[in-house]
Amino acid sequence: MTPFSVKDVYDVFLRNLQAESLRRDFFTRYYLPSLSDSKRKAPLDSLYSEFSQSLVVSGDAKASPDGYSLTLRGEDPAVISEWVRLYIQSAEDTARKEVIKNASREAEVRARNLNQQIVALRERGQRSREDLVIQLQEALKIAQSIGLENPPILSGGLGGEVSADMGGQLTYMRGSRALRAEIENLQRRQSDDPFIPGLRALQVKYSLFNSFEVAPENVSVYRQDGPIEIPDTPVRVKVGLILAIGLLLGCVLGVIVALGRWLYEMNRK
Repeated sequence: MTPFSVKDVYDVFLRNLQAESLRRDFFTRYYLPSLSDSKRKAPLDSLYSEFSQSLVVSGDAKASPDGYSLTLRGEDPAVISEWVRLYIQSAEDTARKEVIKNASREAEVRARNLNQQIVALRERGQRSREDLVIQLQEALKIAQSIGLENPPILSGGLGGEVSADMGGQLTYMRGSRALRAEIENLQRRQSDDPFIPGLRALQVKYSLFNSFEVAPENVSVYRQDGPIEIPDTPVRVKVGLILAIGLLLGCVLGVIVALGRWLYEMNRK
């Protein structure tokens, strides 16, 4: 199982922090109920646009290359501060659930694959045992037909070589007594697990992934750099500047229209 890196987890948090779904959910749960009845009568699109403009998530490269800041404008500093906390917490909770879900899903897939390997090895082990029983039964018939009850005792180096190679076509040389006992033992065997190479290692891995659990309180998806800050001075719209700019633009537009009309009249003459 590939471990999640810090960047992987943080990217999940950032994606949720900037998600449109979180913004709309927060708008419905907190922003709309806070409005007065008269303001709530305005079109939802315009209200949502106003809310979106007041909530800004942007990179904060000055603090950290991977840092992000969340800015929310409003009238009541205490309410805004609480909203910022709730917004970040919502993104954190969603990201944490996603990380845990992804890790659990990967562990589940690994456990399923390991279980399939275990089942395949057990089936192969059972078939190998059944094949071995058939081979021993045929060797037993040969040993019985020639009256060989016990393996022959050979002296010298040849005896050692023959004893070590009493398999395959020479299996009958083990003698009918030994072959019969081995066949009965194989047929009474309850499990082939101890005789299957590599099975125990797979079982340990399967047990690990199958019992995989993550405690949500042990998962951290971001680190907050300092407390939520409230400006010492209110941030207000510069109404005077906006009116002055509007008046200037209006005068310029009026001059352009008047000049255009004068030129039009001159051309007609």
